[in-house]
Amino acid sequence: MKLGFSITILLLLVGVATVVAQETTTEEPTAGDPPAAAPPAAPSGNSEPHKNYAFTEALSYLAGAYDVNEYTHETYRPTWASMWPVSNEDYEFALFFWPPKHCHAIHICVIEGSSQQKMQEFNCQDAYIKIYPHIGKLYFKASNVSTEEALFLQDYSLHFLQDKDAYLFKVQSEFAETFNGWKKAKKVTKSWNLKGKQLLILTNSRLCEVNKPGSKFVPIFDNKNTPEAKKLFPNWMTYKGDQVFTDAIASYSTGKRTVDLLSHLKNTKYTRMKLGSIAQRCNSYEKIGITGSLKPVFETTTHVSVASYEVGQKMDSGAHVLEFEVSLTECQWIRIWVADMEDIQDYNKKFKPANTLDLFITEGFYVAPGSDQAEPLPDSRHMETLKLTFHPEPNSDQHPLVEMSLGNFNGEYLFRQYFYSAAFGARTTTFHVIKSPTCQAHVFGQNPFRYGDVVAKLPNYFQVASCKYGRFMAPPPPRGPQKP
Repeated sequence: MKLGFSITILLLLVGVATVVAQETTTEEPTAGDPPAAAPPAAPSGNSEPHKNYAFTEALSYLAGAYDVNEYTHETYRPTWASMWPVSNEDYEFALFFWPPKHCHAIHICVIEGSSQQKMQEFNCQDAYIKIYPHIGKLYFKASNVSTEEALFLQDYSLHFLQDKDAYLFKVQSEFAETFNGWKKAKKVTKSWNLKGKQLLILTNSRLCEVNKPGSKFVPIFDNKNTPEAKKLFPNWMTYKGDQVFTDAIASYSTGKRTVDLLSHLKNTKYTRMKLGSIAQRCNSYEKIGITGSLKPVFETTTHVSVASYEVGQKMDSGAHVLEFEVSLTECQWIRIWVADMEDIQDYNKKFKPANTLDLFITEGFYVAPGSDQAEPLPDSRHMETLKLTFHPEPNSDQHPLVEMSLGNFNGEYLFRQYFYSAAFGARTTTFHVIKSPTCQAHVFGQNPFRYGDVVAKLPNYFQVASCKYGRFMAPPPPRGPQKP
């Protein structure tokens, strides 16, 4: 497929703190046919991160001709600009944008015609929704004969419901200063005619991911090029003579975490003792006369429980994936600590925050191994499953770049974050999954996924060799009279 653009870019750069870079300028970049100048070399492994140009506004002008392809989030990312279909079968749909620190401007424009194969130009001034999540504002213009409305949206998603030829969506008519105020904020319903059209979604950063669950999308800035531009990697926008990197490369920190937000666990004692007559196991349990559908005891224990999984990667050659999922139910928090199997016996001395991923689901944040910085999590309703995918280091059997996927929606994940950890990416190790009281959490291998539209599936080489169950017990109170 080829798209012909005869449009323009109006962008203002803003200094945005990211782990990749920080830029501040008011000069306008341009986008068009890839330049003739030699681009920087393709990134590989843990090389110097590329600059991330993050703007206060989304793209508004494009020019050039590009070969484009359909993708899912499993195989690529939308980056700066992407097209999404709206079919008559979409009785309802939602648009998600994540993560908050990168998504400062999302412009949703209407393109006439439902075909993604050709589009000569677009106009994002006659009809649009413009969302600015960090300040909670939304501007809506239904058509070229309507006036712009200033509204509010303090959420990371926008939901649409079909009503004849139009789609209805709800937004706030007032800004909420508190969480309780947000729950009580007055909502208004707006109507937008999207029949026979598609959406062009523009963002301020290639690290801002938009998603319309259940739909494939066409990224304008693909990692492929027209035949005459194949020597360039990949497509480029130009700013002050520089070629702005547009490909979907992960943003992550390579620092060292030092903070322990669950330090009270060091005051407890780890044990693998039986609970009464029950011999506890990670994925099953044994008790004379008890069989069938009863849940393992550790799922409902009032203690902090630990499932220690000895894991490794199959060493066969060929294309493959390395990933596993963790199901989460009634979990206030969960900690994944990477260490030797028996290190858990001496937790208070051997625990290292730098080899730890903590998710505080109720509180809505997580802390990764490479930083002391707390990062936001989606709403708890999107935290039923967590998936970790391990990406390889070139010419190595290590997989230190970890993709954390959240928000499972019919098998597709809505949100992705990254962290870098040599401990997590080791060829063989032990994952100690430490869970809050009453938390039900299980590790299981992710089914192989389809690579694009290819019928063949990629095998998952992540393997669990064994698992041991234990729990942290509070020390018994001291006996006898105590000194005042």
